[in-house]
Amino acid sequence: YAPFYKVGEESGPRSPVVVKDVLDCQSRCHEKSWCRLFEYNVFSHVCHLMKMVPMPTQVESYYLIAGPPVCPGHVYFNVVIENLDLDKLRKHPALLELLKETMKKSLLRHAGGYDEAEVDEKLIVLRHGNKSDSLHRHYTAENVKLTHSKHPYNTSVVAHVAIFSQKGIGFAISLITTTNMFNIAQKVTVDLGPLQNRLEPVMPSGSEIFVSAVSPITAKGHGAFSAIAEVERVSATSHA
Repeated sequence: YAPFYKVGEESGPRSPVVVKDVLDCQSRCHEKSWCRLFEYNVFSHVCHLMKMVPMPTQVESYYLIAGPPVCPGHVYFNVVIENLDLDKLRKHPALLELLKETMKKSLLRHAGGYDEAEVDEKLIVLRHGNKSDSLHRHYTAENVKLTHSKHPYNTSVVAHVAIFSQKGIGFAISLITTTNMFNIAQKVTVDLGPLQNRLEPVMPSGSEIFVSAVSPITAKGHGAFSAIAEVERVSATSHA
């Protein structure tokens, strides 16, 4: 392998170890007060922990991943909820908050399992969805015609779920109750079921709420999260 640093440049021995994956390597760096940088080899699973940030060594491959002990940032994903009219929902602030809080309880772990102060922000931003199956095709790659006699397609809402923590992306991901897209869709559909009667004013007549699609979970830097937070702030102000 080609280490990020040259042997002998480190003050004191830093023996490499074999780890499970890159997050495991980063976690080990985070546990060491002296660790400033880690490097992970995706082929050998060898993890180097470094006391200083050395000059990088150019290599002819992409099999090495290096980074700091913590990568502050956010993770996000989209949940498409069918048969909810966002314009009507915004005219009922109490129902809007009820929907968001129910989704938070359904998708995010309870604060009892972690220190709430370690999470800088958790957002659920609602946007207009489509009146077709295009989002389903985009998120699942299934080019099929969706027909639901019991769950007719109508107006949909896209819930953009985002979590930011200074403790890092790995910690933010650990706050999600499940990372399986099918399980997310099933869980949210079940948890929104009891709200059906209360949400009738913002639903098409005779319809039922269900989740039709869930996007993959994606990680981004803090700047992208700030932009999402600003969109939510402007949206909340304009519809207050």
